[in-house]
Amino acid sequence: MSADELIHLRAEMAAGRGEVAIDDGKFSLADYREFLIDNDDGITAFRQQQAIAFAAERRAWDDAGEFRRAS
Repeated sequence: MSADELIHLRAEMAAGRGEVAIDDGKFSLADYREFLIDNDDGITAFRQQQAIAFAAERRAWDDAGEFRRAS
């Protein structure tokens, strides 16, 4: 899903018009755990980048006065 698609879906859901496709299937905990092991390096790198990006976003909110506005 692209960022634009996600924004559109969120707007549709907020307006009560959103639809989400749900497919039947099976979940295998063993397969999931294997996936996590196989992709550990990529997952760790993503989480590190995510934390950096989130910290930068919070700083930007603070710099813009977003936290002071809510008081």
